[in-house]
Amino acid sequence: MAFCNSANIPQAPGSMPTHFPDEFLPGMRAPAPCWRRGRDGLRRPRTVYAVGDVHGCPHMLGRLLGMVLADAARLGVERPRLGFVGDFVDRGPDSRGVLDILCSPWISGRFDWFAVRGNHEQWMLDALSGAVDPLPWLRNGGAETVESYGVRLGGSGADRAISRFAAALPDRHRAFLDSLPLAVAEGELLFVHAGVDPLLPLDRQKPESLLWIRTPFLEHAGSFGARIVHGHSPSRGMAVEALPNRIGVDTGCGFPGGRLSAAAIAPSGRVQTLTAGPSAGGIDLQQGLRSVA
Repeated sequence: MAFCNSANIPQAPGSMPTHFPDEFLPGMRAPAPCWRRGRDGLRRPRTVYAVGDVHGCPHMLGRLLGMVLADAARLGVERPRLGFVGDFVDRGPDSRGVLDILCSPWISGRFDWFAVRGNHEQWMLDALSGAVDPLPWLRNGGAETVESYGVRLGGSGADRAISRFAAALPDRHRAFLDSLPLAVAEGELLFVHAGVDPLLPLDRQKPESLLWIRTPFLEHAGSFGARIVHGHSPSRGMAVEALPNRIGVDTGCGFPGGRLSAAAIAPSGRVQTLTAGPSAGGIDLQQGLRSVA
């Protein structure tokens, strides 16, 4: 796997790239080059927009993507780099609408983007495969996902509901979910869903930590070996949390009063925030995507 390092990326003056090992984490994906070519022909580091947990809220996702495009245009970037930290499904009213956006030519044509797998995607896939009892997933936001595909739970058993859901799930949605890696390295950043175990080196992390960890990771004040970009745990005050060792971008989307945010992470490490609420401005993609689905 090729990563952004001095072996394969021309260096900008004064840059200090992070050297990730060739075999890094289970399910890890090599990113696209973390540099953009300027008008003078030189390659420069670029801003990365890290998007928090979406949790079945396509209207807020559409508005936030519009805000990212506007901010990138201000910076003179035509196709901004976008990274999602997972948890696209569950809790909110329309997980299908979110996956319609992510599987559409619209987003691929306007963004250079990647995504990692969240614990809710893993939980959903495990329920579909029969690896786990589906009832806990249904009780923790999965019911809303199933119903967004037109499957009514009613009095039917959990197993029967999952069978009907599997039949209603479009192949493109299942393929997208199956393709999601657990981590993506982007320059000096490491994108994961929940965090990392501070007691283990990055090349020894366990999938359950990347998907589910909370307190040991959140309370760790030292370096993790990379600046971790994560979701999973809503930040205090429903605002992006930018610390020297990690950036938390879950601002409660899918919960009452929650919002969807993106952290614009500059090559210098400086973080600015874009936030979309239920009544925020921007663009609404859902209706147009549904009309052509």
